[in-house]
Amino acid sequence: MQKENALAKDQSGIVQSELNAPGGSPSGLFQYLGDTFWSTLSAEVESIKQTAHEEDDFGDENQPLDDEVVDSPSNLTSMPHAYQYPSRATREKLYDMFFRNVDPVFKILHQPTVRALVLDGLRMRSDPPAAALSFAIYYAAIATMSEEDCAEIFEQRKVEIEAQYERLCDAALTHADYVTSDSLETLQAFVIYLAALRRSDQTRRTWTLLAVAVRSAHALGIHIEKLSRTSKVFETQQRRRLWHALRVLDLLVAIDHASDPLVLPNTWDAQLPLDVNDADLWPDMTVFPASHSDFTEMTYSLMTHEIATMSIETHSIQHGTWEDRQANVKSLEDLLSPRYFSRCNETNPLQRFTVAVGKTNIATLNLHAARPTKASSKNLDLNCNSEYLLQLACDALSGLQHCTSDSTNAGWRWSLWPQWHSLAVALAALCIVQEPGLQETAWAPVDAALHGEKTADYDLYTGKLKGPISKLATQASKSRKAIVGSSATTSNGLEHTSQHELSKSGPGWPLEDMSMDGLLEWENYLVPYLDPFDPLYTDSMGLWRADDFST
Repeated sequence: MQKENALAKDQSGIVQSELNAPGGSPSGLFQYLGDTFWSTLSAEVESIKQTAHEEDDFGDENQPLDDEVVDSPSNLTSMPHAYQYPSRATREKLYDMFFRNVDPVFKILHQPTVRALVLDGLRMRSDPPAAALSFAIYYAAIATMSEEDCAEIFEQRKVEIEAQYERLCDAALTHADYVTSDSLETLQAFVIYLAALRRSDQTRRTWTLLAVAVRSAHALGIHIEKLSRTSKVFETQQRRRLWHALRVLDLLVAIDHASDPLVLPNTWDAQLPLDVNDADLWPDMTVFPASHSDFTEMTYSLMTHEIATMSIETHSIQHGTWEDRQANVKSLEDLLSPRYFSRCNETNPLQRFTVAVGKTNIATLNLHAARPTKASSKNLDLNCNSEYLLQLACDALSGLQHCTSDSTNAGWRWSLWPQWHSLAVALAALCIVQEPGLQETAWAPVDAALHGEKTADYDLYTGKLKGPISKLATQASKSRKAIVGSSATTSNGLEHTSQHELSKSGPGWPLEDMSMDGLLEWENYLVPYLDPFDPLYTDSMGLWRADDFST
């Protein structure tokens, strides 16, 4: 029992380590803000420490870091391709791709008015905010499209086109003076740009620039209803859509970097946007339309807005006990089920995706309630044992597998919430739990998550997390082989797990049996892509080394 509770108990010798990852500083390093979580996990999984002094080969040290930043206006004219505009045929294809991949799950724009803007080349050339928004749409469309779509439209590799349009969007935003602009259109462009940048750039660039977007939103007053400079129905809805989309993006970026969100409770009072379709809104309308009772173009985004509000309270140990936090999550589930899930027809791909994402996020919040990223071993709840944490983590990972296994939602996977925390907790628990049946059953969603990182259009965790995840995965594999033994390749262990009932909470999807050799395949795949810098390891740093957090 003592070993089973190891994930929740305080252990002596907790080290305060400095964990760094590449960024844009001259040295190429910046402090990774999740050090408390990782140093605590290090102490909890005592057996992993035997591997702490092993030499790590994390790949090519000479790969250059991406330190590009948005250019200043004075440099705009010297930027390559700064004033090249795509043809109308290309604009139409990118417009369609944006409203296929981005708009359904990150609803900011009003499609009827934006269509005229994007396809009107004259206004784009004469109006900097319009150009910024147009190029943000193009860039987001490219960032979320498949290699096949990119080859069909441009006859070039996606990485080349994506880099080109990122520079074009940089130039357009700079020309629109995005830092000091009072244009709502410019801020819309900037937020869409950051959402796309987060998908393709795993440095701290998005994390840093997001602060500019939040301050700009404050300057425009879109976070406070009484600060609104308009009483127009249409613009009010545009402002609300933008603010709440920014809140969701802020939370996602915070989770990416194990940091606190910038937008905190009690600092805003903007109402949620109406649950209506774009056709229900037009610029000259004077009366607010009624919200729909059926699924609309806003429904998915509204669900994420409500989940984001609750997430703030479950990512910190400060908000009551873990039971209190899980009770709050249960309240959220009770709200989402009739308000959103019951309206979804699961024969419709987007509505099916809505239910899957909602249930996965509930499972993730349950795990964060019991094991926040900001917790240390000194203030974790002792009653939250390893088996229960493993159950919660597997619920979240099973939900992720459910979201990514449906080919109809490939274009929306970029918006999935980060699950590195679920994978880390599951791997750490697998280093501790001694029950063979539980090991085997829990391994299925973990193995699927490790496999899925290299195939699905979704990054399970950012580059800086690959080091510690890889180390945890190695130790979990060793522990599993020692516990399960030779039966690992012939039995999935389900007959041993009735007393554990891993699926009793969360989404409740079955934990399907998968390849038991997946971890070694994943490790062999991962190693060539990790970029080490000089190791800063000393005995006082514990398990995690600075090069664990390289990208």
